[in-house]
Amino acid sequence: MHLSGEQRRNAILRAYGLIKEDRKIDAQVKTCPGCGNEIRVDAEYCQLCYVEFPNRSMLTI
Repeated sequence: MHLSGEQRRNAILRAYGLIKEDRKIDAQVKTCPGCGNEIRVDAEYCQLCYVEFPNRSMLTI
Protein backbone atom coordinates (compact mmCIF):
# COMPACT_ATOMS: atom_id res chain seq x y z
CA MET A 1 0.00 0.00 0.00
CA HIS A 2 1.33 3.44 -0.93
CA LEU A 3 0.52 6.47 1.16
CA SER A 4 0.83 10.09 0.18
CA GLY A 5 2.98 12.37 2.33
CA GLU A 6 -0.01 13.66 4.30
CA GLN A 7 -1.48 10.18 4.77
CA ARG A 8 1.88 8.92 6.04
CA ARG A 9 2.20 11.88 8.42
CA ASN A 10 -1.32 11.38 9.75
CA ALA A 11 -0.76 7.63 10.20
CA ILE A 12 2.35 8.31 12.30
CA LEU A 13 0.60 10.99 14.38
CA ARG A 14 -2.38 8.66 14.98
CA ALA A 15 -0.03 5.84 16.02
CA TYR A 16 1.48 8.09 18.69
CA GLY A 17 -1.92 9.39 19.77
CA LEU A 18 -1.18 12.94 18.64
CA ILE A 19 -4.32 13.20 16.50
CA LYS A 20 -7.66 11.51 16.89
CA GLU A 21 -8.84 8.95 14.40
CA ASP A 22 -11.55 9.96 12.01
CA ARG A 23 -14.49 7.86 13.08
CA LYS A 24 -17.75 7.93 11.27
CA ILE A 25 -20.78 7.02 13.29
CA ASP A 26 -23.38 5.26 11.20
CA ALA A 27 -26.36 6.24 13.28
CA GLN A 28 -29.71 5.06 12.09
CA VAL A 29 -32.27 7.81 11.84
CA LYS A 30 -36.05 8.07 11.77
CA THR A 31 -38.35 10.92 10.87
CA CYS A 32 -40.22 12.76 13.60
CA PRO A 33 -43.97 12.55 12.95
CA GLY A 34 -44.46 16.01 14.45
CA CYS A 35 -42.06 18.11 12.39
CA GLY A 36 -40.31 15.83 9.88
CA ASN A 37 -36.88 16.34 11.47
CA GLU A 38 -34.41 13.44 11.16
CA ILE A 39 -33.57 12.04 14.59
CA ARG A 40 -31.65 9.03 15.94
CA VAL A 41 -33.63 5.79 16.19
CA ASP A 42 -32.93 5.56 19.94
CA ALA A 43 -34.04 9.14 20.67
CA GLU A 44 -36.58 9.58 23.43
CA TYR A 45 -37.89 12.85 21.98
CA CYS A 46 -37.39 15.21 19.04
CA GLN A 47 -34.88 17.95 19.81
CA LEU A 48 -36.66 20.32 17.46
CA CYS A 49 -40.35 20.05 18.40
CA TYR A 50 -40.08 17.98 21.63
CA VAL A 51 -42.51 15.26 20.56
CA GLU A 52 -41.86 12.30 22.91
CA PHE A 53 -41.46 8.73 21.65
CA PRO A 54 -42.49 5.70 23.74
CA ASN A 55 -39.75 3.63 25.32
CA ARG A 56 -39.47 0.35 23.36
CA SER A 57 -38.64 -1.71 26.46
CA MET A 58 -41.91 -0.60 28.04
CA LEU A 59 -43.85 -1.82 25.00
CA THR A 60 -42.30 -5.30 25.05
CA ILE A 61 -44.39 -7.87 26.89
